[in-house]
Amino acid sequence: CQPGKRHIKPPNRRSPREVQLVEGRPLRSEAATIGTDTNPTYLIRLDHINDRDAALKLRGCVLYSLIEEKVDGLLEEDEYLVSDLVGLNVYLEEHEDGDSNSRSFEDLFVGFIRGVVMGSEMCAIPGLGQDLLEVVLPSIHGGQGDEMVLVPFVPQIVSSVDLDGRMVVINPPKGLLDLSYRREEKVRIKGLLPPARV
Repeated sequence: CQPGKRHIKPPNRRSPREVQLVEGRPLRSEAATIGTDTNPTYLIRLDHINDRDAALKLRGCVLYSLIEEKVDGLLEEDEYLVSDLVGLNVYLEEHEDGDSNSRSFEDLFVGFIRGVVMGSEMCAIPGLGQDLLEVVLPSIHGGQGDEMVLVPFVPQIVSSVDLDGRMVVINPPKGLLDLSYRREEKVRIKGLLPPARV
């Protein structure tokens, strides 16, 4: 672990906050287990966390590491990093209907992945919620806001993920892509306001 800025997400929050990593190392340092441990544990020290009580308040938090510190070989065949999925193009699966009017590659294009909504953030019961791909649909009318659809990241819908080809192939149930929405960015203006007149 290299010292520097990281982000930590408490279990009851939707977004992470910035923290300063002072130092860190793997808890087990035997040379034989480096790179083979599927669930490595690290001993870290964060800035402004100086006693046991402050450390206990961070129990259950997720600490995000840098992409440069990614350890290859820890992911299973059907596991992906969110950063690997963001930006991939999404296409419909081409069906073998025996129809001579095969759809073109452009007709199969759905959109691109903007983000991933974690199932653990959507459902409080562990294992019940599924991760969702946030897919931006192409703008038909040239509007300002992007229309998006949430596609469940399950094998019944996501048929294949090709990281080298930068594409995801989906087979959505009828009507799923019609459930689009617009993300509205809320802007908060912080500043001094004049006192209220009574």
